[in-house]
Amino acid sequence: MTRMLRAAALSALILVPAAGVAAAAEAAAPDAAPPKGAVGVCVRWGADPTKLAEVVLVKPSGDPRVDVMVPEALRTMPFPKPDGDTGGWRAMSVGVGGAEPLSEAPDCGSLASTVDEPITARPLPRKTIA
Repeated sequence: MTRMLRAAALSALILVPAAGVAAAAEAAAPDAAPPKGAVGVCVRWGADPTKLAEVVLVKPSGDPRVDVMVPEALRTMPFPKPDGDTGGWRAMSVGVGGAEPLSEAPDCGSLASTVDEPITARPLPRKTIA
């Protein structure tokens, strides 16, 4: 699968589940503004190559709903492991509710790594969640 196709597939995977989470949050609080913000997370896969094993929020958005929603959505959705992944942390920026993802990948250097791969190896593409 080409990188562009993979990025498009990952974008589609993130948009669908997170939209449902956002809709549920809006239904619970009808007078509240919809969640909006951008976060930086560090992710890594475990034994299952189709799901993330760990998602750590390292750069919060300032909206606690977004800060909780993004890691939960990423943990529960299918998220294919990139080719060549060796188990180290990967940085990812995610935008929610129309917010642009962070322009810089977050720093995963403070997280312990169980592999000899550099901790800040190859950030994943920036994502936007509707």
